Amino acid sequence: QAIEKEPVEQVKHVIAAAVHSHSANLMALKGLVPFDPALGETFQGQTEHCLIYIEYCCDSPPTYHSLIRHKEDKFTLRATHVLTVSLNSMNSVKGESKGFHQVRFADSGLD
Repeated sequence: QAIEKEPVEQVKHVIAAAVHSHSANLMALKGLVPFDPALGETFQGQTEHCLIYIEYCCDSPPTYHSLIRHKEDKFTLRATHVLTVSLNSMNSVKGESKGFHQVRFADSGLD
């Protein structure tokens, strides 16, 4: 059962977990298996409350899929990320991530 019953509060908790998971350095996460994206391996790691799976699937443009699942199955976050990078000048780079995100709450079944 989710701690929060209100959908808006549930979303706030999931967003906080997702931001934490995606902004953390992958090497700082507790890796569960070796990871070499060039070989098509899936990163498997965990934070205190979530299991994290990330798979690099395309070079041009760089694209990866991720799955973040709460260890007690309170929610699941699935995402696809397409990364774009542009060189603005000799010492300035602009990066952007676009994609699709889906959150599913176990107790309500809502997406």
